[in-house]
Amino acid sequence: SVGFIIVGMGTIARASLLSTAPGPGSFEKDLVFELDEESLPATINDWKRTGFRAVNRDKSDPFGTNSMIWTYTRDGLIAQFSIDGAYSSFHDLWYCYSSIGWELRKSDNHELSAGGNAKSPEVATEYQLFRGSTDEAYVIYSCIDSTGNTVAPPPPAETALRRLLNRLRSGNLLASDQNEMTVPPVIQFQVYSNTNSDFSDAEFDELRRFFAEIRAVAKNKIAAESR
Repeated sequence: SVGFIIVGMGTIARASLLSTAPGPGSFEKDLVFELDEESLPATINDWKRTGFRAVNRDKSDPFGTNSMIWTYTRDGLIAQFSIDGAYSSFHDLWYCYSSIGWELRKSDNHELSAGGNAKSPEVATEYQLFRGSTDEAYVIYSCIDSTGNTVAPPPPAETALRRLLNRLRSGNLLASDQNEMTVPPVIQFQVYSNTNSDFSDAEFDELRRFFAEIRAVAKNKIAAESR
């Protein structure tokens, strides 16, 4: 069984997995960790932590059953960093955001600077979203499996290649997009920021840097807690 158990303000993720050797980052085959508000830094490169909450959702919720959400602010920007899961494979957030009315302005996959002894590229997916005439949102996220490796994302949402793959899969002409190298459970790191005006290019860059930095901190923390 895979699940998050909420204990007060702390969250424990437990998983029973098939036997597998520990991967880079010292993730164990039994992924067990407990995090709370103080698990992530109060400040990180001028971003200041201003809140934390643990969320339990219905099993049918497209956003996943559980999330731990830390809120950070910097120069008027508000960013929510979350650890979500657990999932059996890569969790495609486009389906989640489109299901609550967001439309896609732009989608892309970015390779982050790899840290430690990572054997797979550190790739993150980003969305620039809008809803109605005033709501704008930016999302950047990635998934890792129980070995600590990044799970390869699909092609960016709403691209020609992505639509072709979706058609082939719907006609049973292509295998599932489950990566054979993925060792469940999978957890997701996400930064979400919302505004009622356009983001500047500088703000997009700042949010990307923030995601890369806090993702690395969170990943190392989980690796340490899982030993």
